[in-house]
Amino acid sequence: MASSDWSGKVVVLHFWAAWNPICRREIPGLVRLQRELGERGLQMVGITLDLPQPARERAQELAINYPLLLGGRSEIALARGLGNRFQGLPFTALFDRAGRLVFSHYGELAEERLHEVIMPLL
Repeated sequence: MASSDWSGKVVVLHFWAAWNPICRREIPGLVRLQRELGERGLQMVGITLDLPQPARERAQELAINYPLLLGGRSEIALARGLGNRFQGLPFTALFDRAGRLVFSHYGELAEERLHEVIMPLL
């Protein structure tokens, strides 16, 4: 899986961890947005900072319907470069169809707020 798979799409990178209750609370909203807006060009991508087994179990439990990548040190550095100066979770970054970072948010992000930010880009 490469970033070129999402070329021309509005991409949401969601950095999360299975052990984090705020992350788990956000994911059902991300699943809904992917289901509702995927055909219009939205692509959610989860980057989990977990070991494979807990990530897989949580993904199944939450019925995640978008790609998940296992992250490590380089993904933590990526999140920091995208604006996560606190280096905490959850962290969300939104890219327009040209691949430009247009929005980032550290902490819990309401589904309604993310929807508001995404819609003008679709």
